[in-house]
Amino acid sequence: MRLGKIEKWILMRCYSKTATRRLPPGWRLPRAAPVGDEVRRLGYPEKVVQERISKYYSDAYWKYLFKAEILLNYFPHLPLSDKRSYSDWMEKFAATSEYKKALVTLTRTFNQLCDKRLVKWMVGEYPPSWTGLSLTDRGTEKAKELLNVNS
Repeated sequence: MRLGKIEKWILMRCYSKTATRRLPPGWRLPRAAPVGDEVRRLGYPEKVVQERISKYYSDAYWKYLFKAEILLNYFPHLPLSDKRSYSDWMEKFAATSEYKKALVTLTRTFNQLCDKRLVKWMVGEYPPSWTGLSLTDRGTEKAKELLNVNS
């Protein structure tokens, strides 16, 4: 099965987050989250940042790779909106043509990953609703293969 660059990136990051509960060093979180970038700015080592993130977020956070996390980390050049999100799991971006292109790319990629039965695409029930991905068993195996993780 052939996968594109963004598909591989999503599978590997989703596995790292949901299966190991670890975020890559420098992982950007939504501005509403009181951990992560704020703690990094204070000069704490990455290990301390990871511990604070693990303690702050509930189990629900670790079940999904959220759309906002993908936009913040795969498309780091996207400008943020002047308005801040109310949720720790979401971020507001400036409505630029680059942002709209990124959303089209993500929607297409999410559909492709779902069609290949590698992920489940979830949307929250209540506004403001979140969008997230979780790996299927097949997706977990493919992510392990990409990351060279022994079973």
